[in-house]
Amino acid sequence: MLQNNFYTILEQKIDDEEAVFKIRFNPLHIIYNAHFRGNPITPGACIVQIIKELASLSLNKSLMIKEIKNLKFINVIIPHQYPEVFVQFSLVNDDITAIYHLKGTVYVKEEIFSKFSFIMSCC
Repeated sequence: MLQNNFYTILEQKIDDEEAVFKIRFNPLHIIYNAHFRGNPITPGACIVQIIKELASLSLNKSLMIKEIKNLKFINVIIPHQYPEVFVQFSLVNDDITAIYHLKGTVYVKEEIFSKFSFIMSCC
């Protein structure tokens, strides 16, 4: 779990149709020493884990990623340049199969860092 270590949640708004989280990265985290020392960027694997954690939090259920339908890293997140970002997504539940369809964006103002579409299920 990366929450409260690699990143913290500053704000959250969750309703039936959408969730929006404002998060702050910890630029001193050890991950940034390895990725990359002197020129830190947020690893794509960490972004995927953050999305999974926020989706689980929004439903108050433990979720796992069944399939990544679409994942685009459009711009890198440099923690010193962009210490805070928004993660916005819609999460639609298929009651019959207990599958969740997640679609969203990681962004700050007009700057889009990532677009994603996952299929998730309860653990």
